[in-house]
Amino acid sequence: MTGVVSLVRHLGNRRSRSDNGKGILAMKALIYTLIFLFLLILFFVLDANFRIIRIVSPSIPYKYCLHLLKVSPKRGEANVAPVLCVFKKNDITIVKYIVAEEGDSVKIIRNSVFINGKEICKLKPNANFSPIMDQIIPTGYVFVMGTHPDSFDSRYEWFGLVKRSDIQGKAIGFLKRKENP
Repeated sequence: MTGVVSLVRHLGNRRSRSDNGKGILAMKALIYTLIFLFLLILFFVLDANFRIIRIVSPSIPYKYCLHLLKVSPKRGEANVAPVLCVFKKNDITIVKYIVAEEGDSVKIIRNSVFINGKEICKLKPNANFSPIMDQIIPTGYVFVMGTHPDSFDSRYEWFGLVKRSDIQGKAIGFLKRKENP
């Protein structure tokens, strides 16, 4: 009798392990369904203009973002937390974080970038680009950055500051990238 009970337990454990894979697939399907329903609600109920952008560059930790066309970053919002935004530069759509705005000071000290006296990142070692000059960000401009150390962004003179008028809206990132080992 104990042999039958242990066999039933063994088979029950095997079944629960195989069901675990099905449970993960069901969870993924549920998440994708919820995302789809969220997008439908945004599009039809709230009448929000948006588009989904696939982010190819690893400079942002998301694979995709929801570009909210009618929602622009507000002045002062980046002082609370970095704001993900979409803009065009040389006819390329770019997604970066606004980390500093007009009136903020930018300084480069020993390959570190400081915004208002606080170190926010390092410059890429041996970069082929000159760092941005120390300055107070002028009216109508923002300082943007990616989260990846190799991101090409406002830390470098060639990329420079971004005109606030070139920003096409805020973005909400989703589907995070897997970390590189």
